[in-house]
Amino acid sequence: MAQGKKTSEADKERIKAVVYLNPLASQTDISRQTNIPLTTVHELLKQDGFLDKDKFDELRDAKKQEFIGKAFDLAMETLDVIGEKITSLKDIESLKKANIRDLTTALGTLYDKQALASGEPTTITERKEATPDLVKEYEEKLSKLKQMTGT
Repeated sequence: MAQGKKTSEADKERIKAVVYLNPLASQTDISRQTNIPLTTVHELLKQDGFLDKDKFDELRDAKKQEFIGKAFDLAMETLDVIGEKITSLKDIESLKKANIRDLTTALGTLYDKQALASGEPTTITERKEATPDLVKEYEEKLSKLKQMTGT
């Protein structure tokens, strides 16, 4: 590897960000998006384990768990603010001035993102199927209707 200018931490973080946001991005795409030379991108990905699929999956899972934890903490802090049980948010005053509808929407979004990352359902759907009794009753009425109409 050629000895050149040392890659800054900010550039390394930009490369990681692109990979975390789009794990299928090619090294060429990452190089173009970050404006960092392709060989540097390759070496940094190799160094950080992103080219090793098992290690990459492990890193991605760790980041996912970190996000889940942060989302949950933020949701709990938001609930505290909504309930006027304020604990430790940095900008409490501006959050207190926020519209309750906006806070609850933000909280719902946070919960959905956390649930999605955790593999939980983000919607609850109810499937209504005809019960066997209703099907039997329907068939009887249809049979009577056919008899009455002669069809």
